[in-house]
Amino acid sequence: MWGGAIIAPVGKEIPASAPMGNHFLEGIRFLTETERSSLRALAADSPAALWGMMDASPEPFCRLLGRVRARRLSEDLWRMTTPEERRILKDRSFAPPPLGVVVDEEAPPLPAPDYDIETRDRLHGELQQLRSENSPDARRKADSVEQQLRMLLERSARSSKASGGSS
Repeated sequence: MWGGAIIAPVGKEIPASAPMGNHFLEGIRFLTETERSSLRALAADSPAALWGMMDASPEPFCRLLGRVRARRLSEDLWRMTTPEERRILKDRSFAPPPLGVVVDEEAPPLPAPDYDIETRDRLHGELQQLRSENSPDARRKADSVEQQLRMLLERSARSSKASGGSS
């Protein structure tokens, strides 16, 4: 869907609420009915939408159709798109980042914590070890270590708020 309308293969806009009628995949003759059904399940409402999915993540389509047939489908879908859709798809065509997150700018560097990291890590490791033991003594010790860890982190949070509020 582009701009609230479905783009038909002939380049005419159809209101998004209007039924699509014959699905655009019906015009791609080399697909089996099972393949069409699998592709319809992706709910791509236009050749451009399905092409975009294939461009962003080609491997699932290659597993479904095989490399040669997936490439052929991609080429057929591309021919079914309008010049305007092609321009948009080319502008937006990119390799997604490893975790799929797209950001416009880098995050600012994190300030250094105002507590001793080694102490935090030691307390955290000790807490995990004590929690893995199943005895009343270990639970008591774990409560004490957890309290120390909380005090360390809360003291840091309070001093961060105080210094943040005064700057």
